[in-house]
Amino acid sequence: MSADETVRSLLRLANKIAAAHPPHHRQSQWKTWRREVRLAERDHPEINRLGLTLAYGQFSDDLRTLGQYAEEKPPKPSSRSPRAVRRETSDCIKIFISHRSEDAALAKSIKKIMEVYAAGRLVFHISEEMPKGADWYKWIKDRLVESRMLLLLFTDNTAAWDWCLYEAGLFTQWDDDTRRIICLHTSRQPPAPLKHLQSVPALGEEILLFLRQLLVETELTGLESPLNATLTSNPTELKRAAEKIAKAMRRNTVRQDHLTKYIHINIERPARLRAGVIPGDAAIDSDAESFALFNKKMGKWTWGDLLEGRKEDPDGRWIDELNRAINQASSRRLVDPIFATLRVRQTGRIYRPILHRVATKSDGSQQFTVLFADEGNGC
Repeated sequence: MSADETVRSLLRLANKIAAAHPPHHRQSQWKTWRREVRLAERDHPEINRLGLTLAYGQFSDDLRTLGQYAEEKPPKPSSRSPRAVRRETSDCIKIFISHRSEDAALAKSIKKIMEVYAAGRLVFHISEEMPKGADWYKWIKDRLVESRMLLLLFTDNTAAWDWCLYEAGLFTQWDDDTRRIICLHTSRQPPAPLKHLQSVPALGEEILLFLRQLLVETELTGLESPLNATLTSNPTELKRAAEKIAKAMRRNTVRQDHLTKYIHINIERPARLRAGVIPGDAAIDSDAESFALFNKKMGKWTWGDLLEGRKEDPDGRWIDELNRAINQASSRRLVDPIFATLRVRQTGRIYRPILHRVATKSDGSQQFTVLFADEGNGC
């Protein structure tokens, strides 16, 4: 089999795997696919020179590289200048909204908000509007090909995003600088495979900047005129649109209410846990009542700050046991229970730490949830 035939075969196999359901069944299939790529690289050195990335979670880069090698391009436009092509084809911008099925209502809400302010010049594609009986996989691929922009709604960095990342991989499969991926995210960072792209945090000011670039300016769209020039003299309306989108993103983000005191320990590089202790610069998320256990008011604190607030503890065994439990959890080993406790001098109450949950995020970082069970006054 020639190198070109081999690449096309790998593309067909990758597309078949990506179309399989449910998503968690695909991981072993991607491992098999990576082995096939390695065999192809061995037999065809010219493929090896492409420098394929084989890390799971970044397979969209593999698809893009393979697609370029096989020269699988969409229908070629006219040979005239890019701006002439845009004037000839449409005065509108087509946007594909990529989202998890759990965020279907959010996608519809943001679509509706942006349509109000786009003067009829934004055309959105969302999977929920697919015609009944349609070949859903072909429909999505066709809509991705014809779209100028992909808007990814990234709402939960602890969830599986392989299908959305695959859609992003298909979207970028053709080397076209005029096609843009915009990641609107509620987490601190976008998913790792897209971290090289300028993203939009789901904050009012950041969304306002994006909407201004999309609706009032022309560099992002490539059109000769703004999508809605009237917004130039009415910035209040643009700000109102940004606030609506920010509110929609907040409303659709999962809210967790803790009925006991707790802390979230965020560790960007879990490999550092091999040293056996929680890094002192690990960021801590919690509420005011929980921070009070460590003599801290509500604010931005690190693990080192919390330990400093407990330096008067006569018995620090709970720290050693928590260090051990988090190290075990990070390495996916059986976690030993924590028996040691901490006493709050101001109230006299005793709390026992419980490692409740570990979440591995899309960027490889980990978040550990530690609950503090109230065991009374210790009498």
